[in-house]
Amino acid sequence: MQIDLDTFSAMFDGPDLREVSFLGGRPRFVLRSSMFERDELESLCATARAIRSLDAHEQGARLLERVLHRKRVLHLFAQPSTRTCESFATATARLGGSARVLQDLSATSFVKGETIRDTAQVWAASFDLLVLRHPDDRFVLQCAHSLALGPHTMPMISAGTGTLEHPTQGLLDVFTLLDSLGSLDGRSVAIVGDTSRNRCARSLATLLSRFEQIRIAFVSPPEFEPEQALLESLTARGVRVELHHHLGPLLAAHGESLDAIYVTRLQQEWDEGEAALLGTSPGLVLDPGYRRFLRPSCRILHPLPRVNELPTEWDDHPGFLIWDQVRNGIWARAALIATLVGADAGLREATGA
Repeated sequence: MQIDLDTFSAMFDGPDLREVSFLGGRPRFVLRSSMFERDELESLCATARAIRSLDAHEQGARLLERVLHRKRVLHLFAQPSTRTCESFATATARLGGSARVLQDLSATSFVKGETIRDTAQVWAASFDLLVLRHPDDRFVLQCAHSLALGPHTMPMISAGTGTLEHPTQGLLDVFTLLDSLGSLDGRSVAIVGDTSRNRCARSLATLLSRFEQIRIAFVSPPEFEPEQALLESLTARGVRVELHHHLGPLLAAHGESLDAIYVTRLQQEWDEGEAALLGTSPGLVLDPGYRRFLRPSCRILHPLPRVNELPTEWDDHPGFLIWDQVRNGIWARAALIATLVGADAGLREATGA
């Protein structure tokens, strides 16, 4: 049955999300963080731990290389990326696949007027998996639409779309927190920065809502607060949500109860003129002096890049996890790829996970 693009796109933002995102019980189009439930997140994290363990020795590394043997992965990044692009390419290599990285769309037949639908079909005829970052969510949905209904198909993973979603960043952040804390139930997390336009913050909040008795304190300028739809989806899942405009008063009053602080920068790339040149305002900077309000075990995370919002004086904090996040990005993304191709259970079994 043919489905028009508008109907297909609407399925990703409504009750049909899981129907369109999964095929045969496995993820097919990973475009929304909300497609995952708790058991799936825990399974992905267990797979990530198994991959990390296997990669540590030669026999395990050889086993990993069979996952994508003779398979080709197209990494299309139409927006600048350092960590996400490199970790996906590294994950592909660890799993034995070949990675083709394309960052300049002017080198494609788009400049000749080729449609997204036709281009996606060309990619599907040549590759086995598409990893896609693009500033326009509509572009990503058009690719998925073509792959779902065209003669050639392949799984597709969003590597970040506009201000909307970054599901694999949310996955690696949850993996990092679970790896460090052991459990996320009953945890209290502050998410700081431009929480209306930061796709990493949105995806993490969505995935945290899959756990029990979560408390999230959003700290952002009034003009960049989370939108009502996100707040309603979180409270519907039982999350206790607070909104704050300054970090200092929150930490002075409740810092000792926080299990983690997720710091993000203001999203200046979406601004124009002088606003694009501004760094994070002092009220949102995690000042080194705030250490006195926090437990040494409070985890500090940041999706990077950082500007002035997280000074380097925090790098020796016992709970500083940023470099763990960077490394965990490889394992979490490799786990997702392995799950898409049906290799996850075998990898967990190989390590007894």
